[in-house]
Amino acid sequence: MALDGYQFSEQDVFRYEDHWHSYNHPGRFSRPNQADLLKGLQTTSEAVNQYLDGTNRILCTLGSSMVYVNEEFGEVVANCHKLPADRFSRYRLSIEEVVESLRNPFQRIKAQNPDLEIVLTVSPVRHIRDGMHVNQKSKAVLLLAIEALSKLLPYVHYFPAYEIQLDDLRDYRFYNSDMLHPNETAINYIWNHVEQALFANETQALNKQLRQILAAVHHRPLRPESPEHQAFIHTTLEKINRLETDHPKISLEKERGILRQALVD
Repeated sequence: MALDGYQFSEQDVFRYEDHWHSYNHPGRFSRPNQADLLKGLQTTSEAVNQYLDGTNRILCTLGSSMVYVNEEFGEVVANCHKLPADRFSRYRLSIEEVVESLRNPFQRIKAQNPDLEIVLTVSPVRHIRDGMHVNQKSKAVLLLAIEALSKLLPYVHYFPAYEIQLDDLRDYRFYNSDMLHPNETAINYIWNHVEQALFANETQALNKQLRQILAAVHHRPLRPESPEHQAFIHTTLEKINRLETDHPKISLEKERGILRQALVD
């Protein structure tokens, strides 16, 4: 839709339980007012279109090959919005269907961005509603589809977040209390592998500086008015100024504002 410059209208949304929804969007877009929903959908679609027109890197995570089909329209939906289950049927996409659903948009973006590289991952979050075995088969379809895509399109690559979580971090101490979602330790561990595999040395160094600045901004001192902490704030502001000078596309104005509010006159 974003690539086509699609214009959203009343036919694209529906009302359920005092809110307006879109079958193609997550619940965070839903609004009590129809006009507000349509405006949010259009604004986001245009922003995505603009991003795709200029980016040369896409990181895309596939979660499940199980899909819901709206029985009224016969189309796959992105979100059921907790409507009655009898309005939908459910089935698992084939490897070929996953490949075809992704190949066309990837080729279109590549055509307008010759330097495009795409990194695909499979989410390690398990969908256990239908049981572990069905989840494993669903993930297997995605893994095989990515393999087929990477052979068809040489600019499509695979990063093994799924394998790192399930094999390298197999212990349940790397999961949240639901035993399904990776916890912060696991996320940081996988992200470290992403940085080492995909980021240039200069980018890794920049990210380290940003993490240090963000940690300083959100630090909560025991004595915020002490001379030591006030000096710490001034030092951090100087680091922000230097970083923005070296990297003009980065803005830390929000963080600068937080620090200035903590200064003692």
